[in-house]
Amino acid sequence: TVPYESFVCIRVRDFGPGIREDEQGKIFQRFYRSDDVRDKPGFGIGLYLVREILGNQGGYVKVESEPGKGTTVRMKKKIGSGRDGWIVPQS
Repeated sequence: TVPYESFVCIRVRDFGPGIREDEQGKIFQRFYRSDDVRDKPGFGIGLYLVREILGNQGGYVKVESEPGKGTTVRMKKKIGSGRDGWIVPQS
């Protein structure tokens, strides 16, 4: 995690097949599964839930990806006092 003035950022990166640009907005839809991964296990609910939870707590999620080079997902959330379940020390 990287602390910011008012947000904490969690970055998750993989080196998988990546996500085409035309699908990057769709991956946050409930149960969305790309044709490129239909033969892989999954339900298409994970990133949807991440976006919903963070959105309800004043945060957001962004994706950066390029086919053949992997994907980086950045989740940012306001620093809180712990009332919302995220206890983040302020420096």
